[in-house]
Amino acid sequence: MRKRLGLAVSCFDSIDSTNLFVKRKIESSEAVSDLVIASHQTDGRGRTGKSFYSPAKTGLYLTYVIKNSPSENEYLTARVALATAAAIDAVFGVECGIKWVNDIYLNGRKVAGILCQTVRDYTLIGIGINVEKPSEIPRDLVDRFGLLVDKASENIYQEAVCELILQIKKVLSSPIGSVLDAYRARCIHIHHPVSILHSERELCGICVGIADDFSLLVEINGKVQAFTSGMMNLRI
Repeated sequence: MRKRLGLAVSCFDSIDSTNLFVKRKIESSEAVSDLVIASHQTDGRGRTGKSFYSPAKTGLYLTYVIKNSPSENEYLTARVALATAAAIDAVFGVECGIKWVNDIYLNGRKVAGILCQTVRDYTLIGIGINVEKPSEIPRDLVDRFGLLVDKASENIYQEAVCELILQIKKVLSSPIGSVLDAYRARCIHIHHPVSILHSERELCGICVGIADDFSLLVEINGKVQAFTSGMMNLRI
């Protein structure tokens, strides 16, 4: 896999979080691998500080590290969501959707999440994928924890990593117009009722689309409002 990707790769059986591991390396000015992979995270995290359940040997958890200016990767989280959905489709033969802004869904359940962060002049692309069924699923996740297969081979994990990196590179170099079109086509909530937690209030309306800046457009009481990812959480 290292030769195929042409990247410096660090692999762990268990780690607190691949993103946290990379952040510590950067902040202590140590050498940073291009890709950090774990088969278990004890402190996996998603957007807005939420925990990401990362049971051992049933999921794929990784951080892809890019050294550049954050401005070079405009709308990074949405781009990576699109790349992740495309990679999962290619490797597992399914058709994933995106719940705005960065959750990957299959059959009404979440199968992957994304956390993009900037640390100094590095961009950290963290991705967690629920591949196969763990021995235990926390009670609060039972109704929304999705899986890609019942049982996976080690080879399919390697294929998934390679395809993820390929798709990320592809989408980062693609024109924003084509990314927008593909992203909108995968959104699972357009023209459906949604509820939004915004400023400690719950707002209900109909999602009418995704704006050109990837904000969520929701019609509430006859008026279309735009919401950005830093402003709210979406429920479908």
